[in-house]
Amino acid sequence: MPHSQRQGARLCLIILLLLPLQMAEAEIITIDAATVDGIVPAIHGVTNGPIISSQSIREPPCQNFQPADHSATFQELSIPQVRTHGGAETDLNLIWEHYPNYAGHNPIDENNYHWERADEAVAQIVAVGSQPFIRIGQSKNGTPNAPCDPNLNTTMVPDDFQVFGEVAKRILMHFTQGWDNGFFYDIEYVEVWNEFYEPDFWSGTGTEAAELYEATYIAVKAALPDIKLGPSINRPLTLNPLPHDFWNYIETHAVPVDFVSAHLYADQPRDMEISIHQHQTDRSWEDFFALVDHLPVDTPIVNSEWNRRIGCSLTGGNGNTVPGGAFVAGALIAMAGMHPANSDHNLVMSHLYSARSQIWNAALQPKAPGVGLEAYAKLVMETPERLVVSGDHVVTADVDFRIMAGRSGDARRVNLLVSYYDTSQTTCPNNSHTSAIIPLTVNVTNLPWGDALFTWKRWVHTANTALTLEASGSGTGGTFSTTQTMHANVLELYEFEQVYSVPAGDPWPVFVAFLSIGLFIVGRQNISDKDRSSLRDSFRFRPKPLSDPGTLSSFDPSFFV
Repeated sequence: MPHSQRQGARLCLIILLLLPLQMAEAEIITIDAATVDGIVPAIHGVTNGPIISSQSIREPPCQNFQPADHSATFQELSIPQVRTHGGAETDLNLIWEHYPNYAGHNPIDENNYHWERADEAVAQIVAVGSQPFIRIGQSKNGTPNAPCDPNLNTTMVPDDFQVFGEVAKRILMHFTQGWDNGFFYDIEYVEVWNEFYEPDFWSGTGTEAAELYEATYIAVKAALPDIKLGPSINRPLTLNPLPHDFWNYIETHAVPVDFVSAHLYADQPRDMEISIHQHQTDRSWEDFFALVDHLPVDTPIVNSEWNRRIGCSLTGGNGNTVPGGAFVAGALIAMAGMHPANSDHNLVMSHLYSARSQIWNAALQPKAPGVGLEAYAKLVMETPERLVVSGDHVVTADVDFRIMAGRSGDARRVNLLVSYYDTSQTTCPNNSHTSAIIPLTVNVTNLPWGDALFTWKRWVHTANTALTLEASGSGTGGTFSTTQTMHANVLELYEFEQVYSVPAGDPWPVFVAFLSIGLFIVGRQNISDKDRSSLRDSFRFRPKPLSDPGTLSSFDPSFFV
């Protein structure tokens, strides 16, 4: 082949290789490390855990598929709250002797209760320092037409609402007041039922659901006035009559609602804001509260079950791909902005679904959504003072660019979390949708240590199960600036830390500090790009875990909801 033809062929090949690498509009992030603007709220709760069991007496009707003890992870991440749904933690059929029947039975008789499974599960939550968020109801039993356990009816309407309410009261008295050889745990929130609006959980009407909630509220509040109760119900937005009938009864009878237990599966992080207060046609939760006479517009909301939409977070293995981490990080940033400490809104907690399937695997590694959860938790634990930032935005209907920065209480650390979630190609992006390149500039001003030495690290979510250390270095002075590229549907984490504050007149610490930085830089120069990937697990605060056993592609998603 003549030389000119070979050059032309090479040029064509280069063009073809570059075509998939689309270049997006440049992003510029600016952080003012001197100005605190609220908190990084501890809203990174989860559903299930910390121990996922494979023993039949400890499993829900449709079993657990990835048993593991995540207690160390829960403690390391300071998981604030754990919701007891889906894993048979507080299922009524394992507690109440006469389930599913209540009429004619005595709810005060201690012989009518079995505490083995519930005591164990709640104690495991408390042992890792988390607060139990109790769901009164049942885990899923497949579907009514295809139950996992054909001998167990989990959708049946209780035949006596007053007795049911008394049973709920006794369960909570057992865990908070020591009733029936019980405990004195701190339990603040209780969710009544799970998804009244889904036939897989409730076979009754909306009015019956409201009456059951009312009876439970009256019974529990008589003995436990400080516990907050909320229904698992959605807004009356669809043709499904159940939510309409539920809320009509609540309004007509002025039934108190301490909080709403919302389930917000979404296509983009901004969907969280749309659901809470930004709906374009005035159909958000706050819009709805304004229409119910006795409910304040800022009625507390607990997003007690959330992730990417079910078809995205479970099926086809997409749940364990890098974009899942970007989504979780971006959604947590969006929800943090609606926390009452940061806004006029009142989203007080969230529970990512679920430790049984989507967050960690049986080898104790995070799946991609778990990486996003852990990155956010790092800000909560290390740098809880939220800083003023600029540059985050929703570029188009398809791009959700989120940033959050925090500072430590002693002003020696600054962390920055960046998420770029892009659904322009599909509402369910996976690893094949991370090729678009975004020029990114990060500017940090007024670093709190002034002219002191500091180190910085840039972590990027490049592998499903961990962050990779992509760059690091050191500097002096009160500012930092860097320009590089990031990829779409990826999260990044930046860490800045003061090296050492040297006492006046003491030269030895100066020598040690400079020696440490020198060794750090020399060591970094000797790390190849390939070796750098092996550092990703150092972010996890534990020894390097075992290899990833796979994705969720072999599991039936209907079992996990």
